Amino acid sequence: MKTILLPLIAGFFWTTLEAQLTLDTLKQKEYVAKNIFKTSEYTQCPLPDFSQTKDLLPQPVFDEDPGYLDMYWKTWKLVFGRFRQPAPGSPFVSNYIDEAFNEALFLWDTSFMTMFCNYAFRNVPGIQSLNNFYYSQMADGEIVREIDEITGQPRAQYAPPGTPGSLNHPILAWAELESFRITNDIERLKKVYYPLVAYYYSYNKIKDPVSGLYYGSWASMDNSPRLPGMLCSIDTSSEVVLFARCLARIAEIIGIKEDRLKFSAEADDLSSIINKRLWNATTGFYYDLNDKEQIHNVKTIAGFWTLIAGIADKAQAESLVDELINPNEFNRNHMVPTVPASEPEFKPRGEYWKGGVWSPTNVMVIEGLKKYGYDKLANDIALNHLQNVYKVYQKTGTVWEFYQPDFVEVGYQPGHNTRPDFTGWTALAPIKLFIEHKIGVLIDAPNNSLVWNITSRQNVGVRKLAFGKNTVDLICSKAANPGEKRSVSISSESAFTLIINFQNRKITKRIKSGLTNFTI
Repeated sequence: MKTILLPLIAGFFWTTLEAQLTLDTLKQKEYVAKNIFKTSEYTQCPLPDFSQTKDLLPQPVFDEDPGYLDMYWKTWKLVFGRFRQPAPGSPFVSNYIDEAFNEALFLWDTSFMTMFCNYAFRNVPGIQSLNNFYYSQMADGEIVREIDEITGQPRAQYAPPGTPGSLNHPILAWAELESFRITNDIERLKKVYYPLVAYYYSYNKIKDPVSGLYYGSWASMDNSPRLPGMLCSIDTSSEVVLFARCLARIAEIIGIKEDRLKFSAEADDLSSIINKRLWNATTGFYYDLNDKEQIHNVKTIAGFWTLIAGIADKAQAESLVDELINPNEFNRNHMVPTVPASEPEFKPRGEYWKGGVWSPTNVMVIEGLKKYGYDKLANDIALNHLQNVYKVYQKTGTVWEFYQPDFVEVGYQPGHNTRPDFTGWTALAPIKLFIEHKIGVLIDAPNNSLVWNITSRQNVGVRKLAFGKNTVDLICSKAANPGEKRSVSISSESAFTLIINFQNRKITKRIKSGLTNFTI
């Protein structure tokens, strides 16, 4: 009886699975068909000129050290030199920002570059750069990591479509939500939602059928000591969780309740697998999966993707924080190295991904800590990174691809010249981290509010800060003596809520349009 039933059961199972795969494929094709970027055409649009646009950008006030302003403006000037129009014959549909690495556009780089361009969203092609990736979406939903700037085609010689090298960093939806946080552009979320859903399900192509995790590749930190023996990566797997949570949030914003519940459930299911397979309770850290389907005990910064993805529980988050504040691990002179000092292959001078400090991974750690309420540590890491980038700027007059963990120096890599004037992601520090952590202003455009953490005792603030449909000036006067009251001046085009954190006090003000003055 069993010999008859087993083939029948197996046949039924595979028929059902096949039918489900066909259904998923049909859904993906349906979602790709809703991708309006694939039918878009480029409309000639001049590139912004720095000298003509400078006065429209956010104007920080930071008397404590005007050198930070020099770095801020020099970085913006470099950024403006990276804006591009589609080349003649290119199928691209939008002006874009180029990472200036080679003749390709990289999805990882571009996603992070949008995060500092958001601060000039009315004046520069930041988030619009991603339109060219949506245009390149394949029939099965995949959006490749690298597209040729001339042809708009995947650069398959380096990372063929459908491989872990191409599907290695699904952070596109996170970038869209970061843009939404500042612009409150719901219409854009509606346009990108279905292409994003199709892209999300294309990750099934690199899903390990045994563990349920996602394959890693050399493209996730090129020369990292984690690579030999790695099968599935903690960062790609965590980023898929982050992707699902972002889709759930977008679905909630645009009013698709059933999708919000579905993607939240999928995020929770994958989180459970990650906690079961990739958490080492003895060392208190997350690792990759090796080619024997066991924990691959090489510690890297990739383990912190579990914070921004909301995978770790409270105790696990505390353990990860312990790693960040431990000087024998990640708490080096310049935080946060990609490999901790305890690893045998840690390099004090960085050597690319063997300990180098990179702005995109630091932003990931900072945002992850905020999700778990570790705001002070997040701020400390942001200021540490910003300060080290600034000190190297004072020495060299520019920003660099990456930095050394143990020395205040440009990142070192034998046989490789670290790239100067590199705004491909390093502009995150002089622009985004400067505004959010030195000036202290955090935007929440969907809720029409700003949080301002005032810590400098000198004149501090920012003029012409745009969020949503509003533009504001925020200025706090210097304090001549400790404990002296300080004047705050707010000029706003429309009403909004301002929350000031100052000397352990929280002050909430409903700001009206026009000029508002008060003391704190």
